[in-house]
Amino acid sequence: RFRLTGVAPAAKREASILDTLERGARAGSLVLVMPEFTVDLLLREIVGRWLRVHADHQFELIVAGSFHEETGDGWFNTAELWDRHGDPIFRHRKLRLFGEAEGLAEDVGDGNLVNVLASALGTWTLLICKDFLDQHPSVGGLLREVPVDWVLVPSYGEESTVNAHKDRARELARVGPGATSIVANQRNVDVGAGPPCP
Repeated sequence: RFRLTGVAPAAKREASILDTLERGARAGSLVLVMPEFTVDLLLREIVGRWLRVHADHQFELIVAGSFHEETGDGWFNTAELWDRHGDPIFRHRKLRLFGEAEGLAEDVGDGNLVNVLASALGTWTLLICKDFLDQHPSVGGLLREVPVDWVLVPSYGEESTVNAHKDRARELARVGPGATSIVANQRNVDVGAGPPCP
């Protein structure tokens, strides 16, 4: 069982995050999604500060990854959908956690809510990794029951996870008019060696 409290080395990750923001801004990206377990809560503040300082960027929606966070209700794997200023639009608590079957069990609570944002560009939702992939009855039909145009997914896993995300995105694209899925994945390069971060 694991609960993450930070990304180390923080300075190296901060440089990587700032580089990602700069490259996305130069490319004129409208949406930015960072992977699961890559932006801890302190680094999330750095992303927010960058967005405010570089007000000429084109980002309209930002997901600064997802990370374990302690709240008044306990610990959760959370992600936030932000506007261009780094202000939260809504927060998502991961619904389906890594468990013993995956070799790593998240020591956090599971969420029970899906948010949908209606905008001029369509409807958007935010799911975290297994929320998007899992065929468990609690989430298996989720995106058929709550039709959305865009699904933003911070993810963590190995090659099989990436392939499963691709398969799920193809499946969703065939439902009705189809949802567009944006998945950012942090590869698990040392499977079985323990938690992804200290």
